[in-house]
Amino acid sequence: MDRFLIIRLSSLGDIIHTLPAFSALRRSFPDAEIRWAVEEKGKEILDLVPGIDEVFVINKNKWLRSTRSIRGRDQTALDFQGLVKSALLAYLSRSRRRIGFSRENLKEPLASVFYTERCLSFPEEEGHVISKNLKLLEILDIKESRFEFPLRIPDDIFHSVRSKLSMMGRQNGRRIVVYNVGAAWETKRWFPEKWIELIKMVRLPDAFPVLLWGGEDEKRLAETVAGRTGV
Repeated sequence: MDRFLIIRLSSLGDIIHTLPAFSALRRSFPDAEIRWAVEEKGKEILDLVPGIDEVFVINKNKWLRSTRSIRGRDQTALDFQGLVKSALLAYLSRSRRRIGFSRENLKEPLASVFYTERCLSFPEEEGHVISKNLKLLEILDIKESRFEFPLRIPDDIFHSVRSKLSMMGRQNGRRIVVYNVGAAWETKRWFPEKWIELIKMVRLPDAFPVLLWGGEDEKRLAETVAGRTGV
């Protein structure tokens, strides 16, 4: 039986960007065992993904101890993160094949020394990071261009969100337009003026706009945008 270990430890957005690669791997190897190594914050998302046989939580404060659970269990490790710590994790897993990106496409080029195979280099400015992740699978003769996100939302979460939207004034039939105004890194946050300009452009009669935020900094940004747009 084929056994794979996916390594994408964080962040939430990058974990979601790796799901199409997982989906393509699962379609190509329907009977394989596929495990995923992730940090604690990402486990909740992966628990919503059918087809993952096991999720390994890597504790950042007890890193080496956490790696013991993955040693010697998989034939192929796929490092989608491209950092020294994730490449080292692939090495410590004792997988015979350790697949990663070329030095030119790594945030930390030193990570490449832990791989047994590397995909061909490609221009970083071409395509989305999802396409980059799919390129890693070409070493396994998997060529995929579809972006599939195999998330299964539990009924209780689904109904809870619908209830909250109704309390906010949404009526059935109105299309939800979500604006995710925040980001964990300040350098990745769009300027308030840009959000205001975009929201004013998307003025659909049946739209129900929603601003997402997390933390006090993002809340202040959302309040500024809401105050200027009436959302």
